[in-house]
Amino acid sequence: MDTIIIYEQEESELTIYSIYQRDHHVKQLDAIIDACCTAETQTINFAFSPEAEQATYSLYKEDDDITLMVTKELIDLFSDQKTMVASLSHT
Repeated sequence: MDTIIIYEQEESELTIYSIYQRDHHVKQLDAIIDACCTAETQTINFAFSPEAEQATYSLYKEDDDITLMVTKELIDLFSDQKTMVASLSHT
């Protein structure tokens, strides 16, 4: 798939932290998820906002108290809980 996937499988929960594809225009999220899942996987979390138009998904939330400062123009972008700053970008 010419793809690098950073993920963690912990019991029945799979958390995908990042996906790097050589050709990011190729949409293969389902195949990537299938490659990461085990027979025990019941929950999949994304630690970034996936480009998935017709999927129901949960965003991964860390226990850290992280505050994002945004301008008024960007509040709506984050308020619907479907957009997030990728967790690997946090330092």
